[in-house]
Amino acid sequence: MHDLLNKYRIFPRVFLVLFTIATGVSINWYLSFPVTYQIECNDKLMLGLLDRGIGIDAAEAASCRTVDVIGRPSGYTFLINSLIGSCSVVFAFYVNSGSTTKPKEPKGASD
Repeated sequence: MHDLLNKYRIFPRVFLVLFTIATGVSINWYLSFPVTYQIECNDKLMLGLLDRGIGIDAAEAASCRTVDVIGRPSGYTFLINSLIGSCSVVFAFYVNSGSTTKPKEPKGASD
C-alpha cells in the first residue's frame, strides 16, 4: 500500500489540487470587492456650459473630475499577493516529492 501511495503520489496531488482551488476561490473573493469612484463636479462651470448649448455628456466631462477611488482593502491585497507567490513554492514541493530511488534496469539491458 505504501508503494502504491508513493508511486501515484496521491497526497501531493490532492494537496496541489486543493491549494489551486483555494487560490482561485480567494482571488474571486478579493475581486468581488466593489471599487467606487468619488467624483466632484463644478456646478457653475457645468451650468455655464449647458447654457452655451454644449451637450450634457461634454459638459459633464469638462466640469467633473475623479477625486478619490475607494477600492479593495490593502491588507487583503498583501494576502492575495502572498498566496499567489506561494504557488511556486507549493508546485516546487510537488515536483520534488517523487521517489528518490532509481528504477531498476531489466536484466541484460546493460549489454
